[in-house]
Amino acid sequence: MVGFVESSDGDLALHVERLYFSYGEARFRLAIPSLSIASGSRVAVIGPSGSGKSTLFNLIMGLSPNFQGRVEVLGEDIYSKTEAERCHWRLQHVGFIPQNFALLDYLSVKEQAIMPSKFLGNADSKAANKKVDQLLERAGIAQMESSYPETLSQGERQRVAICRGLAHEPQLILADEPTGNLDPETQRTITTMIIDEATRLSATLLMITHDHSLLSTFDHVIDISQWSGKERQ
Repeated sequence: MVGFVESSDGDLALHVERLYFSYGEARFRLAIPSLSIASGSRVAVIGPSGSGKSTLFNLIMGLSPNFQGRVEVLGEDIYSKTEAERCHWRLQHVGFIPQNFALLDYLSVKEQAIMPSKFLGNADSKAANKKVDQLLERAGIAQMESSYPETLSQGERQRVAICRGLAHEPQLILADEPTGNLDPETQRTITTMIIDEATRLSATLLMITHDHSLLSTFDHVIDISQWSGKERQ
């Protein structure tokens, strides 16, 4: 259980206070009294399917405005921003690795990975291209940089999504089951890659995982089920 993760310098990547969010006919609800995560922390988020892990990520990214309470991310009240401002804020500061990859069929592996840098206007820089090349190499897919999603396996697609989420050097990395389609050995390799990159960037990492064998590699573990459930009738 995590209620507060201390930071030596007082900086917080995430602060949630009296958060209440619900939706759906079944009246799913997520209620977090208080949660603070220190900048630079490596946090695993666990819980059964449907317990609110992805809901928490959506709230952190500014995608679910209909809630009660306060959500501060990287020191900012992101819901005080307009929708357009939140979109730009995500591009600048958040590296999201979705469970379903969200690759575009008409872009090559390298084009997918460099897409966030393109949106930020620096895709043509030597530094951005070098960074992408390094990530593709470490992920074991450098030889596929000109390939398209239809020719890739599920595991290869997942590694492309991981590289894309890290390439623009975000301050906050949100990884939703990033190793779910990989064999155990590759799971360890890719988890280590994500953690190493977060450490190098002094970035905060929150990673959803169902694989409890990976938990020892994280600083802290949040079981989201302690705060979620169905509304009482």
